[in-house]
Amino acid sequence: MSLKRARTLWIEEAEKYGADLARVQVWDALSELFLDSYRTVDELDWLAEIIADTPFSFSELGHILFCEVGPVCFPNTLLWVSRFPN
Repeated sequence: MSLKRARTLWIEEAEKYGADLARVQVWDALSELFLDSYRTVDELDWLAEIIADTPFSFSELGHILFCEVGPVCFPNTLLWVSRFPN
């Protein structure tokens, strides 16, 4: 499945959660960083473009990462550890 999402999916999610479109795009882009997936340089560039094109300041992006996306997605980073035997 392609990493790039259709804008219509973001719009649907924004309406579903009552959030603005830019925030949903940032949630989606930042949440990709918590997945146990290999990302190509092109995919990482695309994620960076999404984040850079939003109206949020660096400080607000930090808040979104650490207070909104991180608490929900952080457990994903712990799951891969259980795949390796002791």
